[in-house]
Amino acid sequence: MSGSDTVGIQRLGVLRADVDNLGAAFIGGFINHTKENPFHFNTFSRYADLSRSLSMFFKVGVNKIVSGNSNGIEDIRDTYHLWSQDNRKKGHIHVIYSGGDDVFLVGPWDELLEVAVDIRKRLRDLTDGKLTISAGLGMFPHSFPITKMAEITGELESVAKEMPTKDSIALFGFDTSNLGQKPTCHHVYQWDQLIDKVLDGKFKMLQSLLAVSRDGVISDTSRMPFMRSSMYRIMELLEEIVKENSDTIHKARLLYSLSRVEPERATEQQKEAYRKFVATMYDWIQTKETTREALTAIHLLIYSLREKV
Repeated sequence: MSGSDTVGIQRLGVLRADVDNLGAAFIGGFINHTKENPFHFNTFSRYADLSRSLSMFFKVGVNKIVSGNSNGIEDIRDTYHLWSQDNRKKGHIHVIYSGGDDVFLVGPWDELLEVAVDIRKRLRDLTDGKLTISAGLGMFPHSFPITKMAEITGELESVAKEMPTKDSIALFGFDTSNLGQKPTCHHVYQWDQLIDKVLDGKFKMLQSLLAVSRDGVISDTSRMPFMRSSMYRIMELLEEIVKENSDTIHKARLLYSLSRVEPERATEQQKEAYRKFVATMYDWIQTKETTREALTAIHLLIYSLREKV
């Protein structure tokens, strides 16, 4: 179910998430030390109402979100989609557990990422931004033991919770080519950064510049032709820039690689799209953080367009 009928890496997604600092919210959430009577709102009824609301969200609301019914009505217009103009119906996620303040979901990796964004948005709406959630999302072959999937994704969730303000998500998995050092996840973001800078920013920008759609590579005389081998090379060089302390040589190699993907026998619009693509990539590699965001966006692009066998 990942991707479309013809493209999309065939991996199971596993999402584990729970609310940040829930104990602190119950202990001090209704205490206002700026008031003359700081304990005025510190009542059992309010604690009960908070507990009931969260319980309803995770036991009922999450199941509605997973089915594509994120607003409590049969309507998919406001659910999140990675691809522009994508209105396909959701409903392929298995809820392994959802209750209390945490969730454990399994399903197509791309739909699971969309559902994770929906869950975070709905929790923020419910609590007026006062409560946040951190998550880990791993990707695994279907034959991988589910207990190990849960363990690794739990470790990703822990990495997300180590962010300074939590409210984050760790994606994909850990870098294992680190010569015996502690495994590192390069794709850890606060939710707003992931949604605004990576998904709605760089990933949607790539969609607008390259001749691709959710269904695969397309013929479009107004966008730059997509070449998988070149995009893999760009991704490898971005990874080197993110990992290395000295990235000058990798930036030079990246710019050289970009010069070699100029389309031949192209329309003027395709040439303009190519020039914009090169200029955009150059802007993205100016800092480690924007390079990392670009790397995540290209990972998503390549995962989405991997040909199925």
